Amino acid sequence: MNKRVYNKAVGKIFRTLGFLFILAVSLIVTAALIVNSGVSFLAFAEPMASQALALVPAVMLDYLGLGLLVGWLFLIWAIRRGVFLRVLVTVVLLVVFVLDTYNADAFFTLLPMSSPSWMDAVFNAIASPINQLLAISNWIPAGVSLLAVMLLWGVFANARPKRFSIFFIRVATITLFFGVVAFGLKANLTSAFVQATWFDLILGVCYILSFGLIAFGSAFGVIGFYRK
Repeated sequence: MNKRVYNKAVGKIFRTLGFLFILAVSLIVTAALIVNSGVSFLAFAEPMASQALALVPAVMLDYLGLGLLVGWLFLIWAIRRGVFLRVLVTVVLLVVFVLDTYNADAFFTLLPMSSPSWMDAVFNAIASPINQLLAISNWIPAGVSLLAVMLLWGVFANARPKRFSIFFIRVATITLFFGVVAFGLKANLTSAFVQATWFDLILGVCYILSFGLIAFGSAFGVIGFYRK
């Protein structure tokens, strides 16, 4: 059976828009992580990252989480066949977006994601079920983010035809997996092991490398607009 997915004009537009949204958000997240993660050997890059962040319009920062969600959804629905997997990934990513925006700890991006003010009414309406879900276990936000990363890896690992853009994003999901695991341990455990400076260094490197690779792969995806 031919599992290759070739996009026609509309598919190319959605695929490229997905890459574009992911690229823009990933560049901003990477710069913010360099500035705020405290990774010592990247201190030389902090001034450049700070200058880049200063150029980002304030209103755009409120749409980072939403932009990343839309980018993932556009890309996944453009490059995959099979409704079940696409619907499953969509639902899980929506839950991740809600939890990472509502919760103090954003496990998918490490840095908290804000949302536009017009979404406040939505979050207020679902506040009760969210609180009930979070009350079950402190591990749920990290677990859902981990599930999302694993599903994304599955989507990109089986995507056909093979592309440089998808390859780099797939590698990024592997490092992001370890980052989410590390952040989950740090957020829920109090042992000296997860509170050590070297653990924070590994945590920061995992997220910076992940979103750097995602940005790199997305750039290839935008450049490859003409490909089927």
